[in-house]
Amino acid sequence: MSGGPLPLSSDAQASLQQTVEDFKQLDISNDSFEQYYDVDASADFIKTNGFKNIALQFPDALIGDSTRIAELLQTKTGYRPVILGDTSYGACCIDEVAGEHSNADVILHYGPSCLSKPSRTSVFHVFGRGPIDTAQFTEEVTKAFPDVNARVIIFSDVLYYHAMEEIKSQLRSKYPHFIFPTIQRSVAISPSKPSQSVNTSPDSCGNCDCNTTTITASDPPQDEIPSDSASTETEWSGRRYDIGTDDISTFSIIYIGSESSTLRNLIMTFNKNEIWTFDPPSNRLKKQSLQTSKNLMKRYYLVQQAKDAQVIGILAGTLGVARYLEVIQHLKDIIKKAGKKSYTFVVGKLNVPKLANFGEIDLFVLVACPENSMIDSGEFYRPIVTPFELEIALVRGKEWTGEYRTDFSQILPGLKVQDEIQLEDQLEEEEETRFSLITGTLKPNHKAFNLNSSTSQEISARSTQELSEWTPAGNFLREKTFLGLEPKLGETPVVKAVSGRSGIPMKYDEE
Repeated sequence: MSGGPLPLSSDAQASLQQTVEDFKQLDISNDSFEQYYDVDASADFIKTNGFKNIALQFPDALIGDSTRIAELLQTKTGYRPVILGDTSYGACCIDEVAGEHSNADVILHYGPSCLSKPSRTSVFHVFGRGPIDTAQFTEEVTKAFPDVNARVIIFSDVLYYHAMEEIKSQLRSKYPHFIFPTIQRSVAISPSKPSQSVNTSPDSCGNCDCNTTTITASDPPQDEIPSDSASTETEWSGRRYDIGTDDISTFSIIYIGSESSTLRNLIMTFNKNEIWTFDPPSNRLKKQSLQTSKNLMKRYYLVQQAKDAQVIGILAGTLGVARYLEVIQHLKDIIKKAGKKSYTFVVGKLNVPKLANFGEIDLFVLVACPENSMIDSGEFYRPIVTPFELEIALVRGKEWTGEYRTDFSQILPGLKVQDEIQLEDQLEEEEETRFSLITGTLKPNHKAFNLNSSTSQEISARSTQELSEWTPAGNFLREKTFLGLEPKLGETPVVKAVSGRSGIPMKYDEE
């Protein structure tokens, strides 16, 4: 693929033929098939919580096994599941929109997952059971870390999470300072109850080995549920671990899995740590030599572009991740108080032609799950930043210390107090000009001019010259070379409608 922008049109035949991953149909016995897809655990979760309307969400690579799984679940639960087809956004996210269309009580999500908390639908994750040689992994780790006092956190792709208990049993006796994060596989959201009780302790789902959190529909989001103040538990991308009061930068990190968005997210988040990766297909443990600082500098460049942008588009890249509406409102507030204009777009899955339709936008900010929020916008016509990067660009007093966050929910705690104070100070201390690191010139701060001048009505009343207040939209209109067709009402002849061309613009039928 070339480095330039993608074409806005393509051959009609090619547009109808889409290349997808080969369907991954497992040629194994029924018992192994049911174990791979946790059929018994899924059925126990459904029956324990009394769900009747069941939706199954599959990525393209697993859709070939969907009907067989649905038949097994129908036999075990007595209810016929609905198979969700194409997802509204990324396949790693819970598609609550499609689930609501089918009136689902629970969504069983299969395959890779970003583990984002759902906002209104019960969820059970089925990761699968990828083959991994735990003995070989233990041997590789022993070679790489001869010091028994080594401090290491072992993360894994969800496909290999089933092997974490076995790995833990093999390493814990020799390495007392190794940390093994846990994953919450299910969330049961029950209707609002008078008592509004909250149960955050792990529950048992029959023969299921998952951890389940049960909350009521009227309860606050899970990251706002009061917890023990003495707890030092930390969460990254749905994986919870406890390192006490120790500095996270003193730990090495091992990631079990192949190259993926999860690994890229991990490298950016833990950019000060030594990171190792173990690829199960090749049974190799290697130290990552990626130039993380170079990637961070690219993101810092996007932050500087966000400072220069006057019209910012907010892209809703999810409609199911908890608290996404709060983040969108927060972004609207900081954009408005920074003297800029914002527009909100819901466009589904992103691609270059979609966003190319909005030429008025200087920059986009994407509200999505952690694994889909960092977009390499080189092929897009406008830069795309994360909520964390936009907040650094627009909120006075916030500086980039090298710490990076991909989970938008991490910018919410404390914003109502700390950020409001910073934003109010920003209103009072705005300078009339600022230096742009992108253009190398001084740029006028139109917000400061508006705050320090009289109102536009007062100016118009005292002057005979035509004055207008500066706006981003008006400035964009003035810079356009084509401003639209002149109406010329009553000046054009009336003609009968005739048949026009047929076909596609690349090649019409008569050509």
